[in-house]
Amino acid sequence: GSGFTTTPKAPLRPNELFYNRLTPLLKEKNIDVSSSNRKDWPIAIMRKVMQELLHETPQDLLEKELWCSSTCTSDWWKMSQTYSRSVAVMSIIGYILGLGDRHLDNMLIDFTTGEIVHIDYNICFEKGRGLRVPEKVPFRLTANLETALGVTGVE
Repeated sequence: GSGFTTTPKAPLRPNELFYNRLTPLLKEKNIDVSSSNRKDWPIAIMRKVMQELLHETPQDLLEKELWCSSTCTSDWWKMSQTYSRSVAVMSIIGYILGLGDRHLDNMLIDFTTGEIVHIDYNICFEKGRGLRVPEKVPFRLTANLETALGVTGVE
């Protein structure tokens, strides 16, 4: 060999992917991400970035991760059932508590059981509605979360 070893790079976090795509587009419009108010960012640009990232992200990513984390079909079935129940329960609890700030760093999945766990309860009791960018959705249910529910989806 060449004597060089390469350390694999950690994958970018969703927030980093978003800002890496957004920043150049805002710069084209002479908007500095770090000093400007997010409410002033053009919605068309943010939608464009969101659509590009959605298009690049397989909708079955989480579903495949649950499958690959299973040792056999019965293990997968149990994990899928646990996942579905925990998504339902955590969504209902989050709605009742008015839990906001539900981004990917605040929802954890245990890939040995399929359980979803919410962390960071700083934005609760509808505090999210009063944020600079108000939160309007009652809970997070993205295409990836829904696809992992299986063939019955949300039914």
